[in-house]
Amino acid sequence: MSHTDISPRRGHSKWESSKKRHTSMKDGFEGLRRVIPYTNHAKPRELSQIKTLRLAMKYIHHLQSLIEEDDGAANRRTFSSFKYTVVSELAKSESYVERAKAEMDPEVVRRREEEQKRRRPS
Repeated sequence: MSHTDISPRRGHSKWESSKKRHTSMKDGFEGLRRVIPYTNHAKPRELSQIKTLRLAMKYIHHLQSLIEEDDGAANRRTFSSFKYTVVSELAKSESYVERAKAEMDPEVVRRREEEQKRRRPS
């Protein structure tokens, strides 16, 4: 048996395991999206995997804060306030450049943009 006889099987097996892993990840994220409140009307593109993970972490922290509070009325108000968290997360752009600019010192951003303009040929 030559190595060409076994290669397609190995490749097929790798493809199958990759496909199973991808399907499992997709199903896992879908299950996570279902348990995060106020996300059921979000379009799939609005709720990327990274946003799903961010919201899941925020929701866990939110639930922890509810457990720590004793007042039931405060819990209801706090629970409904999570909707704002979801809406603001969905409104965020996925652009890492924009997020980096927002997190950086405005003066540094301005200088870097000027440098880039000077380097570009007209």
